[in-house]
This record gives sequence, structure tokens and C-alpha cells, in this order.
Amino acid sequence: MREVEISFLEKHPWEAANHESMWYTLVWIDAKGNLVQRHMIRGDRKVTLCVPRSQTTVFCAYPLGLFHPFGGACTPTGTNKVMLSQKQGVVSSMLLDAYHLGPEAVMRVNYAFLEQQVENLAGDVSCLDTASMSKDLLNGALCYDSFKIHAPLDLSVTDIPDGYWVAEREQDPSFWSYYDHEGVMLELGGGMHCFWNRESSLLLKIYVDLKERTSFTSLQNGPLF
Repeated sequence: MREVEISFLEKHPWEAANHESMWYTLVWIDAKGNLVQRHMIRGDRKVTLCVPRSQTTVFCAYPLGLFHPFGGACTPTGTNKVMLSQKQGVVSSMLLDAYHLGPEAVMRVNYAFLEQQVENLAGDVSCLDTASMSKDLLNGALCYDSFKIHAPLDLSVTDIPDGYWVAEREQDPSFWSYYDHEGVMLELGGGMHCFWNRESSLLLKIYVDLKERTSFTSLQNGPLF
């Protein structure tokens, strides 16, 4: 076992908009192979944990316990300080989701290779075909060709209250919606995308399926900080 310092110092877009920190749920795999959670109170952005020295340990910090995470990992040959980021959240959450299907594949993954490929991407990380990546990972065939990028989906958002909608992901565009406006055009990658209207206390959720080229939209009460 060894001690590692996990931190995520960059501000979430909603924290910047609300001038207030959020609480997070940190999830990782412990020495016994269990997925464990730790509640991190507002303003708590750094923690020291003991993890297995001989395996890759993946971390995800979920804002308010359920939104797009900050992600990262420590590896057997890596440093004892791990900085989580939103950009790595896509791959890290994919690895945690794949863990119950192939724990050995996740614990032995070359995360430095994954991290470098994600950093080299020119486009939106949410356009990654994570299903294909997960399949290759579990089959022991993860390579450069596993990083397939879909084209983002163009969609029009209509019939939502006016005001400023703040995107939860750094790579998504925040936007203004106006009364009697024809709609707002967005270009989004795959998965769930959330936009918060602080003045109306509403949350716009858009799920995008890049393979089927479809999207689903819902409106609900805003998150509680």
C-alpha cells in the first residue's frame, strides 16, 4: 500500500456561476476490489488515501453525487499526487463502469496511455466512442485504434424558460434563451449534458446518442448546493 494525494482544484462552471462550492462524492476501487465512496464537504478539494501499490486505481469525483465527474488515476509507476480533471472524467467513469465486467482489465490498464490519448484529442472528449473503448479494454485489445471519435450532434433546444443556462461541462457552451425565440442551436457530444438556469432554479438535461444520432431532453428542478 502507499499514500496518494487526490485533488481537483479547478472550479466547476456552476461553482463559478453561483460563487459557492459544491459537495462531491469521491469514488474509487480499494485494496479488496470494492468500489468505495467518500463524501467531500463544500470546499474540500484534496484528500490523502492509501491505495494498492501494484495496480492502477481510478478516481471519479461526482459533483453533488451525480453529475459529470472530475477523473484521474494513480498507476504503479506514477507519482503520489493525482490531479483530477473534467477532461479525464469521461475515460475514468468509463473505467469504473467497466470494473464489474472485468476488474483485472481495469486494475492493470495503462492509464498513462489513456490519459495521453485524451489530452491529444483535438475535439470534444464526449464524442469518444466509450462503448468501443470499453469493449477493447475488456478483450485485451486496447490500442490507438480504440479511440474512435463520432461527429457531434447538432440540435435545436426550444420551449424552455428564458435566461442564462450554464453548462456543467467546460467543453459545452453556456447560452442565453429569450422569450419568443425560435430556439437555441447546440452542438453536443455523447452522453448526458446538463445546463443550469440559476435565476429560475431549473435544470435542463439533454441525453445524446451519437451512434443513433438522436437526443432526449427533459426539464426539472435545479440542483441543491
